[in-house]
Formats: sequence, structure tokens, C-alpha cells
Amino acid sequence: MAVPFEVVSQHRCFGGVVGFYRHESATTACPMRFSVFTPPQAQSGRVPLLYYLAGLTCTEETFMIKAGAQRVAAELGIMLVAPDTSPRGVKLPGDSDSWDFGVAAGFYVDATVEPWSRHYRMYTYVTQELRTLIESHFPADPARTGIFGHSMGGHGALTLALRNPERYRNCDRNLFRERRHIKLHFKVARLASIRRDRNAIGASSPRQQCLVWRGPKRAWTKRVGEPSK
Repeated sequence: MAVPFEVVSQHRCFGGVVGFYRHESATTACPMRFSVFTPPQAQSGRVPLLYYLAGLTCTEETFMIKAGAQRVAAELGIMLVAPDTSPRGVKLPGDSDSWDFGVAAGFYVDATVEPWSRHYRMYTYVTQELRTLIESHFPADPARTGIFGHSMGGHGALTLALRNPERYRNCDRNLFRERRHIKLHFKVARLASIRRDRNAIGASSPRQQCLVWRGPKRAWTKRVGEPSK
């Protein structure tokens, strides 16, 4: 069966593979790009998955190039997926006039007003179309999926996770102020993914099954572990 996307480039990285891909999106009615880091553990089975949502002016390349997260993800056996931040090439009036509106500023929501609503449907794209594509064509475990992001992407991650608690086992935002929090996030993501009981992610009801961070001194919830110091 042919894959529904084009491989733009692939590169070996910490024993795994970083790939950049392009496909025709039915949701946004235009070509969309995304990147994936597949860890070496994926050669023997499905692995936990983290979606990263980037901020304003970024692309699907930004996180994979700048974050340096692949080393830790390779150690812990976690797949990373980063979509682009908006549709591109649809040429709507004013879509490139401002850095915080239009191109590279999709805000991970679905537009409700024409002509934007025909293309700017990033909420549906990330939670449905991209998710289905990743789970169908990459060795990701749908039951162990989390989401995080920075700036516009941090807001998007919180919005998507709180509205879809059954899809995302953990959530984080603005993680990369300090590199030590990258490793902490992956450790907790792995813990929350592997341990299935609600107490493992500090949840007391199905709608609370998102681990939301509160800054460097409140990185863990009480029911996961003691706050970091």
C-alpha cells in the first residue's frame, strides 16, 4: 500500500531517523508538512509518541533543528512529531501582512469565517488527520500519546489536551526555557504512558487525565511524585 505522503528528506540521528514529510491535506485543502523523529526502539515495536506544537513564525523544521530533543527521546524510546504551524500557499488576503496572523500563525484552532475556514483548520488537522496518518504509517502507540508546545504552541497544546483528554495522556507548555526540563518532561511522559492507572498521572476523573505543568518548581503533581526543587 502506497503511503499518503512524500518524503522530503531523512537523516540518521542518535540511532533513529529524523524525517521531513509533505502530503495533500483534505482538512486544510492544501499541502501540509510535518516532521517525525523515530527512535531506535521503534525497530522492535510501537513506541510512545509526543506531539510538539511550535510557536509563531515557526515551521515543522524548527523543533527538530533547534531543540536538541532527539538525544533524550532516543534514550527513552519516544517518537516526536512536529506539524507545521499553519496552511501555506493558499494566498488569502492579508495572510502574510503580519507575523501574528495568517501564515505561520494558525494558532491550532479552526477558523469559522470565510475564506479562512476553508483552509485554517489546524485544530482538526492535528487532532484528526495528522493523528490518523501518524498512527497508520509510523510505529507509534496511540495509547501512549502526549502533546506539548511553546508560546502559540503551548496554548495550542493545552487547548487540544483539555478538549481531548481521551487522546493525550499528558500535556506540557513552554518547556524549553531550561534544557533540564526537557529530560524531566520525557521521564514523566514515559511514566504516565506506561502506568495505566489514573493515579500515575494525577487524575481523579477522565476529564482530568492531562498532566499540566506549572513551572520549574511545580513540575510534578503530588500524585505523580514530589515537586522538583
